[in-house]
Amino acid sequence: MGNPNRLLENINKVYPWVKCKLDSNVDADINFDPNNQPVFKDWLGNLRVFYAIDFGDHVSIIFENDVPEYYSIDEIHKIAISNLERDIEFKLGKLNFEGGYGILAGGDYEASSIMIKKIWNQIGNELQEDLIVGIPAKDLVFFAKASDLNAIFEIVNSIKEIFKSNENFLSKSLFIYKHKSKKWSLYKELNN
Repeated sequence: MGNPNRLLENINKVYPWVKCKLDSNVDADINFDPNNQPVFKDWLGNLRVFYAIDFGDHVSIIFENDVPEYYSIDEIHKIAISNLERDIEFKLGKLNFEGGYGILAGGDYEASSIMIKKIWNQIGNELQEDLIVGIPAKDLVFFAKASDLNAIFEIVNSIKEIFKSNENFLSKSLFIYKHKSKKWSLYKELNN
């Protein structure tokens, strides 16, 4: 049984938590109460946005029974994004190859940066171009200009290497952030 007061008492600690969709083989190993599922929104490709309370030393996923009847998922999403913008400092970093960039946020919320329109609008305006973005892990977000084929090639190689050695992966997909329309879409699924 959930506790709606848990969400209300911790509403300023709720953040979006980007995770990958589980495939049917993995889903069979995880048994959630069918009457109390995690609260989430599908995003793009194999990514979902869950909502979690960050207690500092651990995070706790929000379940449907934790949500008061008068809260919608969209309202929780807005609150989580607002908390993320208020509390997490995102920095732009250069990768170890020409034309490659990354988002830095202390190791837990880099992937959540995809939810912050202001960040991607600013980067798109600054570079004046569409962006190809890779999100291979919760703490890794790589991007390059869509016209920089060498940098995109390096991002693809980096993602493939990460998937060889990292069990905590998110997505092998590449996404595109369209500078003019300010919209995200799936760009390409990477093969092994």
